[in-house]
Amino acid sequence: MITQMNQKTVPPLVRKVEFLADKYKVPAEDIMLMALNSKGMNSDLPHPRLRFRLALDGTSKEFYVGIQKKEKSEFFVSNKEGRLLLDGNQIGTVRSAENDTCDTIYMRRGGTVLNLNSNSRSLCKGCGFCFDAQTPNDRKRLVGAPEIDEFVRQFLSNTGKENLSHLHQVAIVTGCFKGEQAVVDHLVAAHDILSRYGFRGELLYLGAQLRSPESFETLKRNIRNFAFVMALECFERRETVLNKIKSSLSVERIRDILLHSRELGFPTAVTYIVGLDSLDTAEKGFDIIRSALTKFPIINIFQPHKTDQELLLRDGARNLDYYLDARMMFERMFSGTTLRPKSWENYRSLWYFRFAGEELNEPTI
Repeated sequence: MITQMNQKTVPPLVRKVEFLADKYKVPAEDIMLMALNSKGMNSDLPHPRLRFRLALDGTSKEFYVGIQKKEKSEFFVSNKEGRLLLDGNQIGTVRSAENDTCDTIYMRRGGTVLNLNSNSRSLCKGCGFCFDAQTPNDRKRLVGAPEIDEFVRQFLSNTGKENLSHLHQVAIVTGCFKGEQAVVDHLVAAHDILSRYGFRGELLYLGAQLRSPESFETLKRNIRNFAFVMALECFERRETVLNKIKSSLSVERIRDILLHSRELGFPTAVTYIVGLDSLDTAEKGFDIIRSALTKFPIINIFQPHKTDQELLLRDGARNLDYYLDARMMFERMFSGTTLRPKSWENYRSLWYFRFAGEELNEPTI
């Protein structure tokens, strides 16, 4: 990035990124993407949050990102010119910029993973860090079997596919159901209908309402390939930051739920938002739960969207060093395992090109 700029006009953030890349032995491109996620961007589009495809100059990989709009950010997305600017200097190419809202569905992993907000995720409320979509597109709930069946038929018609055999995974990213049994009933019904249309991949649930051994054992009997991601989010201030469903779980209870899921053979992970906890707390928390994980945790950079959400940032979390220290901490924890981050399942990551010196070769979008 620096080599393509006049050295006299190199933005301060670029110099900072290059310094940190040398200090931490991390690709400068990874740090620049981390900076974009944490600092937000301004844009010639009017939307409060954007999603778009981005390739940094000098790189061959394209990533999908969702970023909040901040007028004072050094970053600027020019949709008209298709460029990402830093203090007026081009550092990347932007494609398909659009309003980032809650959608009923969206695709990942080159069109082989279907994320399904079947219970209207935009209606899920209560977590202090969440982005409240201004024009949500997922108000239609797809909970009952007739609605799911109609959705699948419409999906196949829109995509021109004969069946769902091309899907590697369907991820049920839920809003809050009325209760745990409602979640189980929905997952079983969704699996049955998806299977009827040729789906043989992994059915993943991301949420915090699955808890009892009985629920997991029902899923074991009825779903061919089930995976579980607990919405952990943070370790500190759980009662004030999280909604009541999530905050009712202690870290120890979460560990026990994850362990039972793992014992039944389910791939098991958590979501976590880096920026809400002190790093000491994060390390102690993951020391408690990491033995229960079979998949790398989905670690998202916290993106404050409102002024009051800035108050949720922990000490140091306004600085890039905090996120790099977090990155080093997680690499120490997981580099001795086979678990690695996947760019296609996390658009606010701490990793893009390398993990602990290893090249990341998974699909990025």
